[in-house]
Amino acid sequence: MNQTLNDPDDLHGLFPVAVQLVRQVVSIGDAGSLRRWLEGRVAQSNSRSGSLLHTGQITPGQHPVSDAIFSALLPRITEFGALLLGESKTWQIKEMWGNIMHNGGSQSLHNHANCIVSGIVYLTPTALVESRTVFVRALGGQDYKFGNEHAGIFANPFNASRWIAPEAAPGDVLLFPSYLLHEVPAQHEKPRCTLAFNAIPTRLESWGYGLSLHP
Repeated sequence: MNQTLNDPDDLHGLFPVAVQLVRQVVSIGDAGSLRRWLEGRVAQSNSRSGSLLHTGQITPGQHPVSDAIFSALLPRITEFGALLLGESKTWQIKEMWGNIMHNGGSQSLHNHANCIVSGIVYLTPTALVESRTVFVRALGGQDYKFGNEHAGIFANPFNASRWIAPEAAPGDVLLFPSYLLHEVPAQHEKPRCTLAFNAIPTRLESWGYGLSLHP
């Protein structure tokens, strides 16, 4: 029996956004080794949170674990990028840097420009909810101008304004489209340490037009 759009069972989630948690890209031991190395490479504090510290750019050849991460990430980025672009392309990691967030530190709402895939390599546990990445629905766009938000509603993928990433262990990687808005709440107790990175394909094609991308 054919269903129609009036059938309540015929519900379609149009144009889903891909976000992928990849488990154990590096071992817990290697994640700890890299975290200790990053703690000695802090270069500057965040302009909006003095308890959030960043390293400079991490390039191949600086640390054996970071080199292993570069190598392990590229196949995963290629697979994830194929979901976003519809074909397997050659990808490159445009930039990578470390983040260390101490007690009271937070990361304000932002996205990443001039790239297509972004990601987070977790180097410390995220058992506490406030240590997990939070994605936020973009303001405006095609949403209704009126809202219905209060303690009694049930959140689902069609009405939620925020999504908290699943718990990640040291060595896990979260991949997401670079345009997604995301933030990290204020931390409590233990420091939160991550690597962040951006990636681009070497070339995009669109109906006879091509664009070559280089870091």
